[in-house]
Amino acid sequence: MSLANQNHAIAWVMFLGRLIQHGNMKLYAPNPRIYLMNQYAGSVFIVGRDTNKEPFLGVPLDFTPFFLQMDWCSASICRNDGFLFLEARDPRTQVLNFALGIRIRKARLNTICIDKKENPDNMVLNMKVFEQDPVDIRDLTFSDRHDVVGIPIREIDGIEELSN
Repeated sequence: MSLANQNHAIAWVMFLGRLIQHGNMKLYAPNPRIYLMNQYAGSVFIVGRDTNKEPFLGVPLDFTPFFLQMDWCSASICRNDGFLFLEARDPRTQVLNFALGIRIRKARLNTICIDKKENPDNMVLNMKVFEQDPVDIRDLTFSDRHDVVGIPIREIDGIEELSN
């Protein structure tokens, strides 16, 4: 592993540790590979649709590059519990290595996939990095391009489905 990759991995572990330490994230008891952010921690992300009407997850510039370098293989919408899960799985066995649950209001999950109107199996989630203006935090600047493209979306009924 290169020094740069090690530094990104350390930043990622520190980020997760801080969230847990401050009570903004917890492990899912039946499967400790599933991390659940609370609403406060999840609010640092933005969900939206781009000019092509494709859903995207806005990732703060401060989370780069470590957040974008994860091998996210799928995005699962869990409307019942109000989460968007980003999943990293073993490419050979599809065993779950890690899932990050971002708490999002149930109605806001429709920004990603409109319930009963869009088929999530035909959709993908992209990621875009955004930067917040230090003077006016409501002012955001997004890149014109996606930083991560084509993460397949699926819908799940409950968190326990991630373990399969």
